[in-house]
Amino acid sequence: MTLVIGQRSIYNLGADLRSRLNGLYMATFFCGGAIGSAVGAWAFAEGGWLLASSLGLALPVIAFLYFLTEKRARI
Repeated sequence: MTLVIGQRSIYNLGADLRSRLNGLYMATFFCGGAIGSAVGAWAFAEGGWLLASSLGLALPVIAFLYFLTEKRARI
């Protein structure tokens, strides 16, 4: 779902920027997946399920806390 929402934002831009931004977005998206896989494997090897699941809980919580600090326009 995140991929589709991100691409929707890109495809709403002008045609001259669309292909370059989409390529950059896809490369970043897949690099993030590869880094996440490597970090997950490292966490499991170092601390077992406890570290892997704690890291899996901590990262979304940190992202949510960051989201709460962002200023949004009132509707």
